[in-house]
Amino acid sequence: MLTEADVFLASIDILQHDKNSSSDPEIIQMSYLEYMVRVIAEADELFVDKLSNIMYYCLDMPLWHFELNERNKPVLHDDTHGVQITAKKFDEISRIICYQNILHYDDAYVNPEFRKMMDEVDAVKNFGKEFPTLERKMNIITAHTGITKEQQKKMTFREHQGVFEEVSGEVDFLTTRALSLKYGVKDAEHWIYRNKKEKYDGYITSMGKYKKSFGGDGMIANVSQGDGTSHVEKLLQQNNL
Repeated sequence: MLTEADVFLASIDILQHDKNSSSDPEIIQMSYLEYMVRVIAEADELFVDKLSNIMYYCLDMPLWHFELNERNKPVLHDDTHGVQITAKKFDEISRIICYQNILHYDDAYVNPEFRKMMDEVDAVKNFGKEFPTLERKMNIITAHTGITKEQQKKMTFREHQGVFEEVSGEVDFLTTRALSLKYGVKDAEHWIYRNKKEKYDGYITSMGKYKKSFGGDGMIANVSQGDGTSHVEKLLQQNNL
């Protein structure tokens, strides 16, 4: 429920650490459950609180503990139902929790170097912006649709994200549509019939488009990394793009 969203948002990072970007082969070889026990638990003083929140609100599991199996590997034990959750099962449960609760969630592997570039692009795009709190999002939805706060509180967090995204999209469309038509912008995106986007749109653009944005002719030399392959091309190859 939406009333639990703040607790969920404050705790969900416990399931989203990118252990595979580590330079330590031993960490990469760990299951995520083992990584939590041996690494995150040591680094995050709120580890138990966060995991307890996720277990309680998402799995109805108020009592749990870690134990070692016959191979000396950590497993999670549900004390209420007497169920043992293996590392493999925990991975499946974690994915379900994230996909069920986070709109547009994607756990596909991204090369760490490319991920760093994406984070830098996001930082530039979001510089100086103040993002609305959950309370303000509720107020915006009420002001735009008439849906009361009490009605919104009965929504799931994912459902509420979707409603706010649609409200935001409609407002943006209505405020820019008239200008687009006035100045003859033929390919302006429609709020409902959106242009199909690829996964990394906004992060990757062709070199031709990049140069044209600065008034060039769209022809640009390949910047190589010593073997004739551009840095961008290498990143794309590494991510199978």
